[in-house]
Amino acid sequence: MNTKDMILKVGLKQFLRLGYDQTSLNSIAKEVGISKPSTYYYFKNKEELFENVLILFFQKMEEWSNNQYSNCNTFHELVSRFFSSFSDLKNFSDTLIEKQTEEASGAIFELLIDSARKNPKIKRIISDSYKSTEKKIKEKISEAQKNGLVPSEYDPQILAFTITSIVEGTMLVGFFNNYKDIGEIEVKMTTLFHQMFPIQNK
Repeated sequence: MNTKDMILKVGLKQFLRLGYDQTSLNSIAKEVGISKPSTYYYFKNKEELFENVLILFFQKMEEWSNNQYSNCNTFHELVSRFFSSFSDLKNFSDTLIEKQTEEASGAIFELLIDSARKNPKIKRIISDSYKSTEKKIKEKISEAQKNGLVPSEYDPQILAFTITSIVEGTMLVGFFNNYKDIGEIEVKMTTLFHQMFPIQNK
């Protein structure tokens, strides 16, 4: 791994662990094993490094997401897997931070919300990521409708938005309320969704 990639990897870990304000170029450089001035060869300042770290984070998120849902054989399985992604996301974030803590998954929300509020460019990066996820779900819905698995009267865009919003909202509320029984909530939420939106399991 080259030096730039090491800076990004360590930066991602420290930003998630400590947050933006408490992370410094000096601490990142120290863990990488280089001097702080050396970081300016790759990134002009902390803000630019953070923007690149976020791009790396969402790339890893996409790789994780593709791996999570690649073996779903039916749209029913895809939806069920998506609705159980909170626990899986926690494991994913723990792996990135390289530390198993209850706060690990929450670090993602704190970092994204705070940084989006302060920086319009970062807000756009986050927005583009969500739009990409929603687009993929919409495509899966349209495909399932062609195969007769999802009622044709459902608007794919609205249904995709609904699914994404429920999952993201559950993750956010679960974080702020420190839900310990999120697994049980996921099961009940999946059952309720399938009752509201009949999807054939085939």
